[in-house]
Amino acid sequence: MCPIVSKNELVLSNEFTKRLISLLDEAYESVYIFMFDWKWYKNDFSCDVSQINQALVRAVRRGVSVQTLLNYDEIVPTLQKVGINAKKYNFKHLLHAKSIVIDRETIVLGSHNLTQNAMVNNVEMSIVLNDKELAGRIIKYFENIWSS
Repeated sequence: MCPIVSKNELVLSNEFTKRLISLLDEAYESVYIFMFDWKWYKNDFSCDVSQINQALVRAVRRGVSVQTLLNYDEIVPTLQKVGINAKKYNFKHLLHAKSIVIDRETIVLGSHNLTQNAMVNNVEMSIVLNDKELAGRIIKYFENIWSS
């Protein structure tokens, strides 16, 4: 498959939702997510985060493996119910990382949490990179924490 991203991109606050959804809709193999805060707005399917959540559900239904490590455990059962392999980070330190690796080569790295505040109220910035080596290092870090 061709890389999803041909050049590095800066994604600012109001661009994030649309760009992330387009990346997730092109995913064909795997998505690894480190996320400090993630909300599931079950009464508002049109908000930005619900649209991202729906893109992740579509990915799972296409057979894409989606795994996430989270700082908070409230959303874990909901994510597991839709087929996302979710786990709370259970160490004394805070999981504050926010990164998404798609198909082992596309990286979304920045300040965005998966919350409505991050999408519409905060000043946020993320970058999208195409770097297999760096993606591999992030996945290895993810898997080491996951198995600990």
